[in-house]
Amino acid sequence: MYYDDAIAEWPPMDSSVVLLSDSDHNLTSALLPTGAQVRPGDANDYWVSFNHVDSGYSAVTQSGWAETFNSSGRLISRARST
Repeated sequence: MYYDDAIAEWPPMDSSVVLLSDSDHNLTSALLPTGAQVRPGDANDYWVSFNHVDSGYSAVTQSGWAETFNSSGRLISRARST
């Protein structure tokens, strides 16, 4: 969720994901509400999307990999995205 205007109250941390990017604004990792930090499967790749799904979190990398993590940060699946 993004906000264009200043907000008085942020969502609770126990339900928020902190997205981390490099100096070129490429999404390089995410800090999950459980405290686990997850990164793309390939250290030289970055995510172009990162979303909450029923099984945890789903991300798609710039090179076309779909990655799914459970809520504790364990990689559940990694497959070529179509």
